[in-house]
Amino acid sequence: MENFLEFIYQFLMKLFSKFSKKSKSVASMDSSTLEPKIPIKEQEFYFGTRSKKNLAEAHIDLQRLFNEVIKEIDCTVIEGHRPKAEQDRAYRAGNSKLRWPRSKHNKKPSFAVDVVPYPIDWRDTKRFYEFGKIVIRIAREMNIKIRWGGDWDGDGDYKDQSFNDLVHFEIKT
Repeated sequence: MENFLEFIYQFLMKLFSKFSKKSKSVASMDSSTLEPKIPIKEQEFYFGTRSKKNLAEAHIDLQRLFNEVIKEIDCTVIEGHRPKAEQDRAYRAGNSKLRWPRSKHNKKPSFAVDVVPYPIDWRDTKRFYEFGKIVIRIAREMNIKIRWGGDWDGDGDYKDQSFNDLVHFEIKT
């Protein structure tokens, strides 16, 4: 069995070496586990149907921004425009501090979106902060003025917030 595995490993190494001259997407292999030592290639990310629908309801600058963000990090748009019934529900649940129609989600097109890193792990707040920083950096590079619910005042101090809405990104008006 060990000889067979070694044969398969050598065969795969020869096959991969042919491709590695043409592409950076092939990783070296560890013969003891036959697992890649490094990721084979950077994964390309894309929005699913629901994210596309939610993003299409948003201001064109938010669309431009998150269509760039998805090229760098996987994420999903969980909310764009929020109708009255949903805004009332969000307010009652404590997920929004604003009543209808004062939220930027309530405009058409929406001046706010809720976007989360994917896969979603609501307990991993560190990841939400890292994601927020990436979005802010890309927005600055694109000269799009946004406000993030993890740093409402935009001072870089994440501990001075009275209400954290780490998924919320809005156009500054």
